[in-house]
Amino acid sequence: MNLIGNAFARVIKGVFHFTRDDSRRPFFPMAIAEIGGRSGKVAVSTITNEQTACNALYTFCKGQLRICDITPALISDFDQWNKSRGISTNTRAAYLRSLRALLNRMGIGEGCRLFENVRTSKVKVAKRAIEEEDIARVCALQLKTDEPLSRVKALFLFCLLANGMPFIDVAFLRWEQIKNGFITYHRHKTGIKVIVPVTTKLNQIIHSWGKRKSPYVFGLLSSTHPMQAYQQYITCLRRYNTGLTKIETLAALDVHLTSYTARHTWASLAVKRGEPLAAISKALGHTSILTTELYLKEIGVEDLKKTTRRVAEMIKINGKI
Repeated sequence: MNLIGNAFARVIKGVFHFTRDDSRRPFFPMAIAEIGGRSGKVAVSTITNEQTACNALYTFCKGQLRICDITPALISDFDQWNKSRGISTNTRAAYLRSLRALLNRMGIGEGCRLFENVRTSKVKVAKRAIEEEDIARVCALQLKTDEPLSRVKALFLFCLLANGMPFIDVAFLRWEQIKNGFITYHRHKTGIKVIVPVTTKLNQIIHSWGKRKSPYVFGLLSSTHPMQAYQQYITCLRRYNTGLTKIETLAALDVHLTSYTARHTWASLAVKRGEPLAAISKALGHTSILTTELYLKEIGVEDLKKTTRRVAEMIKINGKI
């Protein structure tokens, strides 16, 4: 059941049944009102994340939850329930962070350590970058133009060639953002302005796969309403990742392809080519070089030896040490 979508109307009809004891108020109607009141004030993704977390909690509690029922034990049980459903550690942590922010704004649990028994921080995940030979395998795939996987392949290569552009920014990319040989966009995640030179290969993909009748370059979305467009993006992202998994199989790759792979791969290739970390950070639209470092592959022993030897050769020492 979609809590936010289906229950808001019931709130308007007066489902708020307040008692003298505020702690016995029903939680979900209040949560719906709080989340709905943020529309237009914060990023659509922030609202959607809270809606998704709240929907999961609604399902877990079968729609019945009072403020006084929200305890550390309930939060812990909710997390374990999500784990039993196969929800990943980082996704569960994201649910909990969204709920914590929501509860804090509502003044619920103040002074109480509701989240002390659960993990709300991200864990380091396996490397998502692929090697040059893997890219060659993907490029070599012979797919029919009208085959859905052809567009998935083209979008993957576009993300890679556009300095690791995040898929959400590709989906929302508009024609007016491509001018005078450059793509200029603001990252959905951070709002940071990013400029990408349009290379010959990028231009080929835009020419072949661009949808001129759509306000969006690749026509992945149809709505221009922020909330509706974001919901369409979520569906599109799911299909894109499914397509990447099929391409991974067809190309016989040992690395799992996801929407993040192109971004991590571009960063790793740039480092391999000896590009300055500051330049890579700017190209990726990161707010900090520390963020960029999280994208990069760990240096292997052999690469470390080569780096050490090359740097040592640059240091000229005369006489005894």
